[in-house]
Order: sequence, then structure tokens, then C-alpha cells
Amino acid sequence: SSGINAEYGEIEKSRKNSEDVPDPMEENTPPEFSSFAPVTSEELVKIIRSMNYKICDLDPVPSTLVGTCIHELIPIITTIVNGSLVNGVFPSVLKKAVIRPVYKGKGLDSNSVGSYRPISNLSFISKIIEKCVSIQLTEHLETHQLFASVQSAYRKKHSCETATLKIFNDLLVMTDKKSKAVLL
Repeated sequence: SSGINAEYGEIEKSRKNSEDVPDPMEENTPPEFSSFAPVTSEELVKIIRSMNYKICDLDPVPSTLVGTCIHELIPIITTIVNGSLVNGVFPSVLKKAVIRPVYKGKGLDSNSVGSYRPISNLSFISKIIEKCVSIQLTEHLETHQLFASVQSAYRKKHSCETATLKIFNDLLVMTDKKSKAVLL
């Protein structure tokens, strides 16, 4: 019984000493991302010009025409995009997609449903809103260093190739140290 009391006393002393230590999670909490900022017409023009002009049956006008008539259409596009961003609501009419089956490749049975993968074709305006959201979220994550250092997806200058090179380099370092490594 005295051994248990002594052990409990050490635990209690350790707990009291740790109360003075600040919680590391509280110190490193990044600023909250609570809302999207409206975008300017100039920002939207740059975004639209950087996009692929793929045709979608849901578009009221071809995306190539949007690119050609950008200066005439940008006021209405800006209103639609900022309405979505500021209100935090993606318009339900833009949540539709045309889904087409695409054959996976040679050697597969073309009569089998499993030989095809579904491809969603979204309207051009929905892609514009998606790009604006992506830019703002990525900027927040990068500014506050919230991406894992080894994350390759959704980051500029990162790819499957850079992830593979990182793994290869780590294996070489382990080999140089005469350590064992297992790759699953």
C-alpha cells in the first residue's frame, strides 16, 4: 500500500509540474479559415484564361466563346462567382454534371461495364468557382504551413514523381546508414 501511495504521489507531482507547461496545440493553432473573399474581375480574367476550354453540354454558351468575349461577360461572371463565395453556397443548378463512360484500355472486354470509368463533365462556370475556392484554400494552407511536408497532392511543384523521388532518396539514406527499410 505504501508503494502505491508513493507512486501516486510521484504521478501527482508530475501532473502539477506539467500544468505550467503551455498546451502546444493552443500555441500552434493557425488562424481560422471562416469565409471566402470576393474576387476581382481582374483576378477572374487571369483564372479563366489559365483554364482549359473544354465543352460541356450544360454550358449555355461554349467555353471558348467565354474566353473570346471575356471582357463583355466578366461582370456577370464576377457577380455569380462572388455570390457563391460570399454566401458560402454553391448554386444547385451548377451541381449537375454530364457523365460519360470512357474505355479504360486495350485488352479489356468492351462489353463489360467494368472496362469503363465514369468521367464527369462540369459546366465551365462551376469550374471557375471551384478554381477560386481552390486558390483561396491552398493559399491559406500554404501561408500557415498546414500541408504535411511530404504531401504531394494539390501542391504546386509537387507530383507523383517528386513523391517517388522522396521515397527513393529515403531508401538510399537508410541503405547508406546500413539500416533496414521496408517499403509497403
